[in-house]
Amino acid sequence: MPDDRIECLICGRKLLLVGPHLARAHRIAGADYLAEHQLPADTPLIAESLRRLLAERRAATDADPVKADRGRLARSLAGRRTVPAAHQALRDAALAKVKAAGFGSVADAVAGTRPLTISAAARRLSVSESTVKRWRRTAGESRPAWFSTASLWRVAALRRSMRPSTARVRPKLDWCASW
Repeated sequence: MPDDRIECLICGRKLLLVGPHLARAHRIAGADYLAEHQLPADTPLIAESLRRLLAERRAATDADPVKADRGRLARSLAGRRTVPAAHQALRDAALAKVKAAGFGSVADAVAGTRPLTISAAARRLSVSESTVKRWRRTAGESRPAWFSTASLWRVAALRRSMRPSTARVRPKLDWCASW
C-alpha cells in the first residue's frame, strides 16, 4: 500500500483513517474538524489507497451471494441508530429465510428440523449453526429429542453406584510413624 496517509492538522500525525483518530485523541467529530480548519465538507478523511482497497473487497464480497447478503444486511443496519431497531431487522431477516425454506415461523422451523443435526438444520434454513442452537435453546430443546429426564436419572444412579464407598475403612499407615 503506497504511503498516501492523511496528516491530522491538530497534532500532525499521518493516518490512513483520520475520523476515528479525531474522535479518540481530540474528542472532535469529522464535520467539526473540517469546519474548524475551513476545509470543504466533501474532503475525504480516509487515505485513497485504503478507499480503493475497501472498494475492491466490497466488489469481491458482492460477487459471492452469501457474503453479499451479509454485507448488504450489515450496511443496512449501520444506518440504524438504535440497538432494538437493528435487532428487529435481524429477526426480520431470519424470518424471511425461514419462510423461504418453507416454514411459517421460527417455531415451525425448529419443530420441522428437530430430527436433523444442527449443521443439517442450518443448511436447510440458510442460517448459521449458532442461530439454530439459539433457536432450539429458546424453544426448550437444549437436549436431543431422544434424551429424556428418565435417562438423566439412570445416568445419575449409575454414577452413584460407581463411586467408591465412604464406609470402607482406610488402611493404617504404620510405616509412616517410624519416620
